[in-house]
Amino acid sequence: MLANRLSVLMAERQLSIKQVVQDTGLSRNTISNITNNPESNVSTETIDKLCIYFEIDPSDFFVYSPYSITLGFKNKLMLMSVMYHKKEQLYDLSPYILNNDYGYETDARLKTFDLYIFLEADTETSKVLEVYNSLPVIFKTQLTNRILKHFENSYDTTNLKIRINEYKKYDKISIYDYLTSLKKDVFTASIKLPWADLEKTVTLTQNNHLKFI
Repeated sequence: MLANRLSVLMAERQLSIKQVVQDTGLSRNTISNITNNPESNVSTETIDKLCIYFEIDPSDFFVYSPYSITLGFKNKLMLMSVMYHKKEQLYDLSPYILNNDYGYETDARLKTFDLYIFLEADTETSKVLEVYNSLPVIFKTQLTNRILKHFENSYDTTNLKIRINEYKKYDKISIYDYLTSLKKDVFTASIKLPWADLEKTVTLTQNNHLKFI
């Protein structure tokens, strides 16, 4: 994986997109795209101008990792393919979701959430963590964001079930039915990945998918 470090370079120097545009003569769209999409293609002319501007070598403009990570979806499982030195390893991230009653019993924190979303790597957790911990920070952030986006795009809340703890019986209903029963437009979610616990607000989209805010 290869990504540019423009957002990091700007943050280190406390520079805004507007300032970089003014100083380099590059378009705002170009700088915004490079900043918001670190893995996007950048022309050699643009790299040259930015390296001169920041007084750095091209090797300082980019960050590299020997891992190539692709996300997929099959039978309600999120699949994470990790390619390393021409060898591929496939990991399953199994999603399960609890409501606020059940989640409160399993969460060590005092806060409660409308949804508790778990994406577990089952018996491969240690290997997934090993891959994640070996990534530069920029790729760690990207992987987390990509998984959240993949979750948004892949799971229809009318088909994905939630475990309900009611009268000590574990019933399941669709996430859509559960969320609409709360009669709210915005919901809170605790998301547990193999490497991080996140807190997000969530809405339902028009096509009945979750949208993390």
